[in-house]
Amino acid sequence: MPITAISYENPSTYTEDLTIDASTNAMVIGPIVIPNVTTNGNLNVIDELDTTGTITIVGSLNIV
Repeated sequence: MPITAISYENPSTYTEDLTIDASTNAMVIGPIVIPNVTTNGNLNVIDELDTTGTITIVGSLNIV
């Protein structure tokens, strides 16, 4: 069975806050600017993350 690739794009600047719910996995690709980041689940950042506010980590944040 062939593997289907899923492609998404994210902007380099978010104008709204990012919240990752519990039991959720998410990924953003930087460099990226997000006003406030709250992760109750798992957030993976590729490259660089910049915030103009606060980062709240209850789950996990991985930056590679």
